[in-house]
Amino acid sequence: MKREELKPWDQPVELQAILDELVASNRRYIYQPESWAYVDAMYVLLTYCYVHFEYCPIILITSPIYGCGKTRKLDWYEVYCNNPEMLGNTTQSYLFRTAEVRHPTFLIDEFDSQPMESRLAIMNVLNNGYQRGKPVARTDQAGTGLAPKTFDTYGPKVVACINADKFNATTTSRSINFRMQRKPRSITVERLRKLDGTELKRKCLRWCEDNEERIKQLATTRIKLPDEMSDRQQDTWESLATLSTFAGSTWENRIWNAALELHNSCKDDTISWGERLLLDLREYLSETDNDRYSSEELITHLNNNAGWGDYAYNKGISKHKLSNLLRDFDIHPEVIHFPEKGEKLRGYYASGFDTAFRRYLEPLDPDENRNSVTQPDNTDLNGEPTVTQTVTLSDNERHIKAVSQ
Repeated sequence: MKREELKPWDQPVELQAILDELVASNRRYIYQPESWAYVDAMYVLLTYCYVHFEYCPIILITSPIYGCGKTRKLDWYEVYCNNPEMLGNTTQSYLFRTAEVRHPTFLIDEFDSQPMESRLAIMNVLNNGYQRGKPVARTDQAGTGLAPKTFDTYGPKVVACINADKFNATTTSRSINFRMQRKPRSITVERLRKLDGTELKRKCLRWCEDNEERIKQLATTRIKLPDEMSDRQQDTWESLATLSTFAGSTWENRIWNAALELHNSCKDDTISWGERLLLDLREYLSETDNDRYSSEELITHLNNNAGWGDYAYNKGISKHKLSNLLRDFDIHPEVIHFPEKGEKLRGYYASGFDTAFRRYLEPLDPDENRNSVTQPDNTDLNGEPTVTQTVTLSDNERHIKAVSQ
């Protein structure tokens, strides 16, 4: 159902009740971790009011192999999202024109099976449509010739694909990745057929219209998010976290914890060689705890014990390649004296890695960069928190109360 055909619910609605209904539906039809249902429900709500926010995250639905429920989850989104546009093979011109005219929620299945031309077109729309007010310039047909034209591609987008490594880092850094797993045979979910989401869609539309001014005001406030997240990750989660403040502390807590769980959700599929190198070296340095290492020692460990033997067509990493990769992080080899060997060798001081480890890697201690008070995910049998709301989220509560007054 297109938005222009959708009429708001005929009486005021309670946001918590809407979200709870979306979560209940999600759990009936989709096998996935409990916290993901909360994000799905909040993202559905976002499709009705995303225009008020600076950023609109991309949802990636991935899996290690086929048959893990990606299409089912995409179909669920189609039932409840605002103005859905389900796409298969498509062209760049169709995507840009549709985004400009209809401003839909794009739902794209089997991204990895599409021709490269379609993939590139889709990624252009995904990346350019992440931030509001960033139109894309293209030449378009005008009379008998071509003329420059801008297209507004900002809006919600959900893409299903096997493995996030089909996307470049520009896309994954703007995304929330649900990496689905095939459900055990002992678990059953209902078949998603003839599911009518009209009532909940109308309720979402009514709530967003009734609260439009409050949403606009709060959307301009920099909401508190976990310190573990980078600036880009906080941008990605900001709209969902902001909307959660309208639903009370329980929902704030749920989205906070989901952000902590999923903010690096593309990492395993898209990690670069340089970052992998830093991770492996940090692990080795922490185990050996020496103050200096020869280049020969490091490449021997990497090739024999850290899986780098298959690097460079199974040649392994060389001293020269090690130096080249580390140079990108401003780490350079030196001629160092090794007393136990009685000789000078090219290598690295352990302290020379400290800045790169801090700057580019998640901390080894999960509490190292965390706020003094974190958001525990303790719930009772009814799914309600067993802990009181914490100091961090009270900052957000003050924002929403100020907006309400």
